[in-house]
Amino acid sequence: MIGGALAASVAVSAAACSGGGEQNSKTLVYWSMWKAGEPQAQVLSAAIDSFTKETGVKVKVEWKGREVAKQLAPTLNTRNVPADLIDSADRFVKSTFEATGQGLDLNPVYERPVPGEEGKSVKDVVDPRYRRYATEDGKAWLLPYEVLATQIWYDGKSLKDVADAPPRTWDELVRLLDGRKAARGGGPLALDADVADYPAYWTYQAVLADMGPGAFAAAATDRTGAKMDDPAFLAAVQKIEKLVKGGYFADGYNGSKFPAMQQKWATGGADFLLMGNWAPKETLTSAPKGFEYRSFPFPAGAAGKPVQSVSLIGFGIPRNARHSDAAQRFIAYFMNKERLSKISTVASNLTTRADIPVPAVQADVKKTLDGAETVPDLDGVKMNQSGWYTKVFQPSRHRSGHREDLRGAVRREAQEGDRRLLEAQRLMAATAVRKARPAHAAAAAHASPLERRRRRLFWPFVAPALLLYAVFYIVPTLVTAWISLNDWAGAGPMRFAGLDNYRRLMLDPVFHDAFTNTLVILFVVGGATFALSFVMTIILRDMAGRKAVRSIIFFPNIVSGIVLSILWGFLFQADGVVNTALRGAGLAHPPNWLGAHLFTVIMIGLVWAQTGFFTTILMAAVDRIPRELYEACDLEGASALQRFRHVTLPLMWDVVGVCAVLWSIHAIKLFEFIYAFAGAAGQLPPTHVWNTAVYAYAEAFSGVPRYGSAAATGMVMLALVAVLVVLLRRLFRRDGVQY
Repeated sequence: MIGGALAASVAVSAAACSGGGEQNSKTLVYWSMWKAGEPQAQVLSAAIDSFTKETGVKVKVEWKGREVAKQLAPTLNTRNVPADLIDSADRFVKSTFEATGQGLDLNPVYERPVPGEEGKSVKDVVDPRYRRYATEDGKAWLLPYEVLATQIWYDGKSLKDVADAPPRTWDELVRLLDGRKAARGGGPLALDADVADYPAYWTYQAVLADMGPGAFAAAATDRTGAKMDDPAFLAAVQKIEKLVKGGYFADGYNGSKFPAMQQKWATGGADFLLMGNWAPKETLTSAPKGFEYRSFPFPAGAAGKPVQSVSLIGFGIPRNARHSDAAQRFIAYFMNKERLSKISTVASNLTTRADIPVPAVQADVKKTLDGAETVPDLDGVKMNQSGWYTKVFQPSRHRSGHREDLRGAVRREAQEGDRRLLEAQRLMAATAVRKARPAHAAAAAHASPLERRRRRLFWPFVAPALLLYAVFYIVPTLVTAWISLNDWAGAGPMRFAGLDNYRRLMLDPVFHDAFTNTLVILFVVGGATFALSFVMTIILRDMAGRKAVRSIIFFPNIVSGIVLSILWGFLFQADGVVNTALRGAGLAHPPNWLGAHLFTVIMIGLVWAQTGFFTTILMAAVDRIPRELYEACDLEGASALQRFRHVTLPLMWDVVGVCAVLWSIHAIKLFEFIYAFAGAAGQLPPTHVWNTAVYAYAEAFSGVPRYGSAAATGMVMLALVAVLVVLLRRLFRRDGVQY
């Protein structure tokens, strides 16, 4: 009996290690985080070609880009996972595989021999530190091949004194910055603050230097918030605050769009840049000839010793991969020294093998890694406590002010003016229905054969449309409602949670801000859009060439919202067209649009983008109004405003109602403009500009997926749309006007 149980255990373990995939399979589907043409993609392509020649395994590779893990996540709970192997940053692999239980344990891969290196297994060639970071509870969820580390970068050619003696302590760094600030006449530090992680690096590095490894993670896991109030934690944060208030960051750091500031650094507009060791790759095309990439670690603080944070890029295998054996073989094959060394020689990056020569631009980073204690980047908080990082830590730097809740005022204003008219219409409609019923019944009794045949064909024609509506709207809505009652990471089993997700929304201050922003967009932006649309309607009514003008103002609606948001960002950044024009007009210090006024600029952009659309619809309604009515107004001496109030608006009231419904739906589900304009480098915008759609996206795709919370947010949005549509239908309900 014991032997049988042991055999069963071994069989289960073997099945778990193989992921249930085919053994000795001859095909492999590989989704990569790199884009075709990138140096890493070139290295991997060469390895794939040689792997196929030597093993006969055909590899189908898809260069998915940085969002590869998010694209794969929805498929992990199925039996048809489309990829057998992916590579991505550690935090994405962990949140997609480890947190959901959908990743294969890669410990067996570490035991595999490395092809071409006799007597060596994968575990013998990978630095033990990095294997330890990618293992939790004994399960290896990532096999890393590239190392990323954050340091302070500078041009060694122009700052030779820094290259000879880089600052070792915080005080030495401040003295260096003081000298460079005086020499430059401005801040020597470059920072693209619109990339949420980049300001976070400064704060985290200060906490790490002062309090040592684990302090940042301790603050993230402390539900009382006491850790963030620790005097040592506050002292570290205040160091960065002094840099900000002291003008140490270059002008425009918090009012530009990425990568403006790192390009400014590369072209000599700033001296130092705190960034990962991908800085040379991203700035190479901007740097002048002879630029010497040098770096030094963040100086030691109160803890008294240098600590280097690192993050990893590596391979992961889905638990349900169909060809997991081939995936494991490829990983071991790629970890061969000759093949992996091309990450160093071609891509100019560090690998997880200590015996591979280091590219010149990474020499300083490698020296630090060899001599300092290393810890996972951000203490692993972005992997393990992503909710705290996104909703607590980052918003602490972007607190928004309180905004007036407009719901009550708008409803009162909407209902007060036409209350009596609506009551009269309801009475008239009820009377008409009562009178019509007998006539309708009589007509039905004496319907012609053709009419009866037409009625019999009604359902056969309507049924396909109803079926599609049910499949693509009603069923997904019901599924979303069910998911909102569960805790679910998108893969693995659901855990019924009842109304807990809704309670969390009600208690989450980030959701409160997001919901408030949604209402502000709905009412304030909507009010401004309709006001401008009405004004444009009055102006264009009798304007020569109005068709050409209508086409011009409609232009923003034929361009992708992503393109518009990027254009809007470049217009309003610190050195953009708007501020350049304001300086030319004599305003010495124009507003920091992308800093303190970010949400205001978003609202202005939405008004600009939507006014043309609604003006076009309203003008179409105006065009059908008989000109004789306007001629009569002219004879009576009516002003343009009186004509609009007594003729135009009443006769296009039904169209205005349709526009109001369209705007309400659009405003509540608005996503791409805010995400692309306020975010940067694929990261989320600051939380003080989120609306409910961005909040739902963040819950589903930021860190460990929280589909239950995202679904609950979606149901709240659906409820808001339903309420608004019902109210608007009642507000704009009138008898049709014949003319």
